[in-house]
Amino acid sequence: MQNHTEKVKVDYLVTEAGGDPVGPNRLSFIYGEKGTAWTRMKFKGMEGHGSAPYKSNNAVVKMAEAIQRVKEYQPPRDTSFTKPFLKAIGFGGVTLALLNQPRTLGFMLNMMAKRSRGSAAFIQALSQMTWSPNVCGGGVKTNTIPGSASLDIDVRILPGQDEEYVREHFRKALGPLAKEVEIERLKPEEGGALTMGSLSDTISPFVDLMESIVKEIRGSEYMIVPMLSPGATDCRFFRKAWSTQAYGFSVHDGSLDLSTLQSLFHGIDERIPIGTLEMTGKGYMELARRFLS
Repeated sequence: MQNHTEKVKVDYLVTEAGGDPVGPNRLSFIYGEKGTAWTRMKFKGMEGHGSAPYKSNNAVVKMAEAIQRVKEYQPPRDTSFTKPFLKAIGFGGVTLALLNQPRTLGFMLNMMAKRSRGSAAFIQALSQMTWSPNVCGGGVKTNTIPGSASLDIDVRILPGQDEEYVREHFRKALGPLAKEVEIERLKPEEGGALTMGSLSDTISPFVDLMESIVKEIRGSEYMIVPMLSPGATDCRFFRKAWSTQAYGFSVHDGSLDLSTLQSLFHGIDERIPIGTLEMTGKGYMELARRFLS
């Protein structure tokens, strides 16, 4: 993109995301994505001998408390990105009303998780900033009280949220512990480059064409549903650089349900069905042929 702009600059773009079976005769298309704000917390203590830990200043203990506080904290919920999606996939009546209210969404997610943890986790990720403490380290020897520790947290932010928003809510989550914690962004080489959430249009002739192709491949009863991606894709670079209308577009064959598909990302058995590859390949060819003709 930097060295050969003329070869990659486009008005429209599709990637391999999307196509998930989100409801009866409903496949998703990705019109936007959350941003990333990977964060590192650093903790200081006082080294000493592990045989006498009473009243010690243990950096790992501080880290453990921070993890628990982060786990228990509830960032503000925002259902503006889930409302169109939930309505399109078939929720209605009281269920839809409760899912659309930030105050009752938590209760509904708890109920949903009893049947499908994956579906509940997905809707939760689309309705708020999420943070997941994933890498921690501290101490040098089993018999030495650690004087330092660090915690790396995967932070995903909704469109419109920024780094100050992240810091504000980390401070609230940590409470009195905040004054003892150094919070910084991971280095770019560690994946710490801040990326903002980004969006493309959900209504356009290009989107209409994607839906018509899905109808031809899967059946006339099928529709495509706009969905925000909780994870990052290359679309964000094109939207930022040239305001490209970028979408995740695939045609899943229906052999795996949404909960299963969501559990496979970065999982131990990540895979795509052969039928999905065949249908998506056909969809890409038709999309290019018709849109460029």
